[in-house]
Amino acid sequence: MTHSNHKGLILAAGRGSRMNSLTENKPKCFVKLAGRRLFDWQLQSLRSGGIHDISVVTGFHGEKFKSNDYNTIENRDWNNSNMVVSLLRASAFIDRPTIVSYSDIVYHPSVVQDLQSKDHDITLVYDKSWLKLWDQRFSDPLQDAESFEINKKGQIIEIGKKVQALTDIQGQYIGLFKLTKNGIDLVYKTVEKYYKRKNTLDMTALFQLMIKENIKIFGMPIDAHWCEIDSRSDLELAEHAIKKANQGQLFTDDHITPKSLQKH
Repeated sequence: MTHSNHKGLILAAGRGSRMNSLTENKPKCFVKLAGRRLFDWQLQSLRSGGIHDISVVTGFHGEKFKSNDYNTIENRDWNNSNMVVSLLRASAFIDRPTIVSYSDIVYHPSVVQDLQSKDHDITLVYDKSWLKLWDQRFSDPLQDAESFEINKKGQIIEIGKKVQALTDIQGQYIGLFKLTKNGIDLVYKTVEKYYKRKNTLDMTALFQLMIKENIKIFGMPIDAHWCEIDSRSDLELAEHAIKKANQGQLFTDDHITPKSLQKH
């Protein structure tokens, strides 16, 4: 595959304390799924999508990321800050369109390819059929789900709030997005305006503030082809899906498609 003009950025500074002992001595993205680290899945998806200029924002056990295959940017304040601060640490790196990934998700390379074709300053990937996955992950999907509302132009008008009804949710943001140089500048300006909240802002709260400031944020829908590993039960769910796929069973009802994800 030809090299893309896009860059890749993985936000991997946090510990992932909900994984308990699994992340005691290593970053969350070093947890293995089907024998490979989550981090390796991400690198492979970005590279299969043609992206080879990749940086990683490190924090907890950042020394374990040493490699010539990617650059590292340190968030020294990882323990007292949130993912928004990690993103800002990498602002100088985002000098052309950049695909930004959380470090605890696995996604198909085709999602990376499709995202590169979007020319908005800020584009978030969201899953239209999110409820299938949330039903498997949680006894009550509303426990974890957040508001997500998008208009007919594909512009997100609300994200990240607590919801009372499933009908308030048109999808779930998966933790993968694209920023242009102007996009990161808009992030910077918004954080400056709400500077006192900088260290506590999570990413969806930031996006909601940007929407409030009339900054246009667009959505790119997908239909499955991803998973999030936020707990041991998430890991078991994904492992089970991969085991089923390897036994040659049909995959229509499962959310992640590991057989295609595992293509080299």
